[in-house]
Amino acid sequence: MATTAAGYGSIWEPGFRRMVCAHHAVDDGPHVIAGHDLAASTLTFVARITMPDGATDIRTTTSLVWRATPDGWRIVREHNSTKVLSAGALDGMLPIDQRGPHRRSAQA
Repeated sequence: MATTAAGYGSIWEPGFRRMVCAHHAVDDGPHVIAGHDLAASTLTFVARITMPDGATDIRTTTSLVWRATPDGWRIVREHNSTKVLSAGALDGMLPIDQRGPHRRSAQA
């Protein structure tokens, strides 16, 4: 379990280093309920994640709980649920680089 931002980042770092590219689009949201010092938000996005051995299309719903601090809003809880979609399910739905999804982009 990660207890710091650096620790949380280290969980994801190996996968991101292997990634060729990722293209995302918001599918729904964000939807926010905000109070004085707590808020909750949900957002659904779709993505094509391309690794050296191929591409995977996904749909992810992310839910966050935010707390107001003197330094601004901070995330205090996060939950993500991801569904792997059938191959090519997102064809034509993502802002994909003109060179295609299987080439390394300058932004990756």
